Amino acid sequence: MISSEPAVSAVSALSARKSINASASSPTLIQDEVVSAGPSRLLDSTAIHSADGPAERPRKKRKRGGISKKNGGQVAAGGQTQAISTEDDNDGDALVVETLNENKSPEIENGETLAIVGQYDIWVRKGAISISGAVLRASSKLHRVYAPTTHAIPVIRPSLDPYGSGPQSSEITFLSCGSGLRSLKRISTIFGRMWNASSPAAAEDISRPLQPSFINLRATVDDAYNRPLRPLEQPKDWSLHLSRTVGQAQHSAAKVLICGPRGSGKSTFCRLLSNSFISLAQRFQSEGQSSEHDLYLIDLDPGQPEFSPPGDISLIQISSPNLGVPYSHPRLSPDGEIRCIRSHHIGSATPKDDPKHYLECALNLLDVYDRLIKDRRAARLVVNSFGWIQGTGLQLLQQLIQASSLSQVLYLSTTGPDEVSNALASASEKTMAAYHKIESQPFLDGTRMASQLRAMQAQSYFHLVEPEVSNLRWDCRPLTETEPLIVPYSGPKQAIAGVMVLGEERNADLLPAILDGSIVGLLLVEADGLFERSDSVDHETSESAEGGELLDRRRILGLNPKQSRSIGQALVQSIDIETQCFHLLTPVPSTELQLLHKEGREIVLVRGQLDTPTWAYKEALEWEKERGRQGLKEERDAVIDAAQGDLSREEEDMQYWAARQPWVSVVDGKTGLTGKARRIRRDIKYRNQQG
Repeated sequence: MISSEPAVSAVSALSARKSINASASSPTLIQDEVVSAGPSRLLDSTAIHSADGPAERPRKKRKRGGISKKNGGQVAAGGQTQAISTEDDNDGDALVVETLNENKSPEIENGETLAIVGQYDIWVRKGAISISGAVLRASSKLHRVYAPTTHAIPVIRPSLDPYGSGPQSSEITFLSCGSGLRSLKRISTIFGRMWNASSPAAAEDISRPLQPSFINLRATVDDAYNRPLRPLEQPKDWSLHLSRTVGQAQHSAAKVLICGPRGSGKSTFCRLLSNSFISLAQRFQSEGQSSEHDLYLIDLDPGQPEFSPPGDISLIQISSPNLGVPYSHPRLSPDGEIRCIRSHHIGSATPKDDPKHYLECALNLLDVYDRLIKDRRAARLVVNSFGWIQGTGLQLLQQLIQASSLSQVLYLSTTGPDEVSNALASASEKTMAAYHKIESQPFLDGTRMASQLRAMQAQSYFHLVEPEVSNLRWDCRPLTETEPLIVPYSGPKQAIAGVMVLGEERNADLLPAILDGSIVGLLLVEADGLFERSDSVDHETSESAEGGELLDRRRILGLNPKQSRSIGQALVQSIDIETQCFHLLTPVPSTELQLLHKEGREIVLVRGQLDTPTWAYKEALEWEKERGRQGLKEERDAVIDAAQGDLSREEEDMQYWAARQPWVSVVDGKTGLTGKARRIRRDIKYRNQQG
């Protein structure tokens, strides 16, 4: 379902030119054209086609000028307004944007670009375009694009058809689409103000539910929220190495590792490189060589993984372009064109907590890949590494390079410490891998911190529901309102073989408290060597007054990755000691877990050191704020009546909310158990996250 957003069409470039010509004396702000969608229209379709300009629309001479910084527009670094969609004076074929429901055909000349914010399906009907490093050619296939403002906005430009004999015209259709991802803002403020809107007021207008899900922005001044937008661009250094790497892979295998410090653009570069490889593979596929040119990604960044929730590293097979952001695909459909081959749960956002186990897991993924493509001479692998590049982190990178038989190592930093670069160059030289230093390109989104992006990815993961064909779908209801999966951990129907707590030594009696309300990994045991890494393991149990037992294997630092793998993650809603069952919330289908149980496969819960899921604890409160507590007055009054003492309005709201949550409670008074004044951290809402 498409959330309520304003009805805004793609920009009318023809109208914009008229405005420029009419006011040639000064730079003019190019405004978006607002078009109202009829209430019965489900989709707002925009066709883009390239053609020779018709005789009745002669090209007009335009006065060039900078875009005005009027109306409080966002100003980029250096005091300049940031251009999003660009213009060029080149003649030749024109890329024409046509809004079907208004029958308008504004022109965007050859060399210009489109940067569209929102989520949409793109259909290339004729010719070809490029987006995020991928070349999309004419076919009957729809490509789903997620372009929120938390990341650089993908730029669309006309491209030569890789299968054509020369320049061709292009025809493209954009379609609005709904998946439920936009609706997560109803339960979490960090998902607010990241999609398209013509004005903040229009974005909150729930009386107009059927609105276009995207908008074309020509410059940051056109953005209603004044967000720090930036188009996804390739510096010359990036373009050079992307072109060189793809060119070398046309006739031989490629095995490329991308490394660099945090925030240097590793994930973005990997996405561009992967999409470039996919475009190359599609060309070979047309020649009947698809099996020889498969593309794989080994994502070794547990903090910001591309296709999994935080805490996992994975081996992924990619058969179609990646046109989204990490939290738009935190779990892959088993039948999709991008699928997970194998993954391991690290239980942390960094390798620091257990470098040895992390290295074992990473090497296992590399070994699985080598065995998978041993008969394929031209398979391609992209390895995205972590951002920990000093001390033990540098040693890990060196060990990975020396054990991987890489063809290239690309280090995204030209200003980093010389000792880091020299060490990586030396490790690459020993394995005959080419080593290159590349300019970094960080995208500094001032509205989201790294921890918030991890929270968004985790929350997106746990709100996934059954996909629609190959497109993921989300349910924005609070997790407390969804039915948990009830899994016995003891007795004749035992489905959980054990519980493992990574990190510090803890008292076994604290195990229920440690697990309740936490995120755990679901590890599938594939062989008998479950505890091979431990020479002597004492199995301890946590016993309650009711007599239930939780098997504790906390002394194991990590399961042997050769004999276990991750099948997903779960949020422990509660532990029923009386029935000896876990109540788990997980997007892993219950049918998959039931099948594994029938086959006698063992599943182990792993409690790592991931961020506390505070987003889950606050979902119901945000949900009720969104609903305005309509229809809940009687239930709320009953809760308040049961409370003792006189309560303020704020305390009444908190009592009502806390009484319905499994993980929170209200502490009366102004001091904690120690008698000291409690310092409460309020939920901080940044200016760009409201709504």
